[in-house]
Amino acid sequence: MADFADDSETELVRVTEHRARQFVRDVLVGAGVAETVADETAAGLVLASMRGVDSHGIRLLPHYVD
Repeated sequence: MADFADDSETELVRVTEHRARQFVRDVLVGAGVAETVADETAAGLVLASMRGVDSHGIRLLPHYVD
């Protein structure tokens, strides 16, 4: 499991790696990214977050879809 917390909230939300990857992938595909690219990008972002490298993790998702 990975722990992700929103900067504006103090509540910690736990999600599985699979659920985090699926969410990121779905957001990217919804923004028009090709499915294969979305899969690889989601994997990389979630892995970075799970390793504790938040500067390269899912916190960057808004920048990818802007």
